[in-house]
Amino acid sequence: DGFNDWAFMTTHSWDEDPSGEWVLEIENTSEANNYGTLTKFVLVLYGTGPDLPDLANQFESSGCKTLVTNQACVVCEEGFYLHQKTCLKTCPPGFAPALAPPPLENSLDPHLLQPRLCVPCHPSCATCLGPSAAQCLSCPAHAHYNSQEHTCSHQTQSSRASPAVGGEGVDPASPPSNLPLLVAGLSCVVIV
Repeated sequence: DGFNDWAFMTTHSWDEDPSGEWVLEIENTSEANNYGTLTKFVLVLYGTGPDLPDLANQFESSGCKTLVTNQACVVCEEGFYLHQKTCLKTCPPGFAPALAPPPLENSLDPHLLQPRLCVPCHPSCATCLGPSAAQCLSCPAHAHYNSQEHTCSHQTQSSRASPAVGGEGVDPASPPSNLPLLVAGLSCVVIV
């Protein structure tokens, strides 16, 4: 009967940057006449981003000028930033204050129609002054901060020092292990 509601789990903790495009490949490696049908597939990813704190408790949240039916704010009062349908005095980590794009040319007063928003930092930044890659204030754990250019550069696994095992040093001349790739490849094979 095959596998029914089979829970398959793998963990990924190689301190790699999880950002980007991932491919999950499922392959039936049995003989050509032994086949099955994949009828249901659920992929649940945990730990793919930081848990956002309750913004209403952590940041001063009020200042809504225009509230719509489902308690979502669309326009904030002066001195507040619109973030995820609420108005905040300061933007949360990973976001920076900004003005919305300029309105159409035939507007009466363009300054009145440019709401203040919390915009996401560039994906390479942990915290920032703005959305550009050259406006970083700090970097994620997997990156290096250049304080002169205000940028974060990705550190590859080979550029980071491997932890010592059992108090022994790591031999810098030894080639990198293909074990993580092998484990990842084998982990993705599901026979139905």
